[in-house]
Amino acid sequence: MATLVTIDGQVYKKRSPFGVWLLIFPTIAIYSFVWYYKINKELRAFLKDESIKPWLMTLSLIVPLWNYYTIYRTGERIGRAEQQAGLQMSVQPILGLVAAIVASLHMIYYQSELNKVWDAAVRARSSAPAGGGPPPVPPPPIG
Repeated sequence: MATLVTIDGQVYKKRSPFGVWLLIFPTIAIYSFVWYYKINKELRAFLKDESIKPWLMTLSLIVPLWNYYTIYRTGERIGRAEQQAGLQMSVQPILGLVAAIVASLHMIYYQSELNKVWDAAVRARSSAPAGGGPPPVPPPPIG
């Protein structure tokens, strides 16, 4: 099941990493294209990077060899999102690429890394002061 999280007014989905992967079987891999489009769209919104073209990224999955480059680049984008969320970059794009070659396991890996980004971003936004500025300074003690 997916859980919706809102970060700066934008809605993102925390998806079950294994659920994402398992859905490729009954849908004859069509869901992998849907998932790939959605995560790239979310990354574009989160990173505020209009150079990310979700449709182009998704279409490139059907081009032999280029699809591996695209999967690797998505791993790099997830790494940028981790850093922007205040996390240390833990995703390894090369590991995602190898996982993609082995039964599309990159879907599990990348979705679990994205879920960490959404959790960290929600925690960061909820602990930030409401005005977005520095925390208020308490008044000096009286007496």
